[in-house]
Amino acid sequence: MIDDDDDPDENLDEAVSPETPVEDSASPKAYRAKQKDQAVREAERAQFWTAVMHSDVGRREMWGIVGRAFETGFGVSPVGFPDPHKTFFEAGQQDFAHRIFLTLLKHAQGGAVLMLQEHETRIKAPEPPRRRRKAE
Repeated sequence: MIDDDDDPDENLDEAVSPETPVEDSASPKAYRAKQKDQAVREAERAQFWTAVMHSDVGRREMWGIVGRAFETGFGVSPVGFPDPHKTFFEAGQQDFAHRIFLTLLKHAQGGAVLMLQEHETRIKAPEPPRRRRKAE
């Protein structure tokens, strides 16, 4: 039970006070600074994912996370009866893995494709062309 002394809105008053500076979104200077900050963050994000996907360990570990995006789960109870709650839970896991995989494709496409070729059994890396022997 909540006591009368505990006011749930008490902390809200402290978080939003008149002393809290508010960004002026109409200011061209603030807008340019925000755009620059977003560009820096995007470059750092791309650099991070590229570094992860350029290592064998990084691709292996990311496959452990996003490999779920390529599996379709159908939930059943311990007695074998369909369980819609488990099915929806597994669909949520698959969706989350798919969103991470799309992030990898956006920022480190070559590493993501290499990861698929290394770990997905339905996708094989193309074999190098064979040399033809000269007819004697």
